[in-house]
Amino acid sequence: MALKVFVQSTFDKMVLLVFCFFSIFLVNKDFLHLGILSTTHREMLEKVINATLQALNSIDMYNKIVKQVPVLLPPKLLTQELRKLPKWRLMENELVRDYKFRDFEETWSFLNKVAMRSHLWGHHPTITTTYNRVQFRLTTHDVSGISDADIMMASRIEKYIKQIDPKKGILIGDK
Repeated sequence: MALKVFVQSTFDKMVLLVFCFFSIFLVNKDFLHLGILSTTHREMLEKVINATLQALNSIDMYNKIVKQVPVLLPPKLLTQELRKLPKWRLMENELVRDYKFRDFEETWSFLNKVAMRSHLWGHHPTITTTYNRVQFRLTTHDVSGISDADIMMASRIEKYIKQIDPKKGILIGDK
């Protein structure tokens, strides 16, 4: 009997790893002698472990960054896009936004989300942070200006901000 394991996401990888380690634990603890695991179950479990390990070894365990070629936004289109992001301002050919959080932990919890998304998209903002204050500066060096990638990143940052519940006091306010 051949087993195939399909992995589509990072979450799938994590579930498979946990399952695999738990399965190896069961087999190595020799539950067979305790009567908890029958020979048939053990053989089937070993096949699942091997198929899982094979699947995990055949995929790249690192995030795959797919960087799209950024497109410089002409002034008219940039103005239209900035209307959708009213709290962002244009300064020295960069999109700039400041935030203030309740404390250091909340600040870094938010920054971790942004950092992971930035890494996956292959587009990294300039981030300045001091305790509970954060400033983002977005520009695309490849096109020497503001691109569609900057607008997309600013929109995602705003989405993350909207996920914060102001009733819990996480976000004090923004400049």
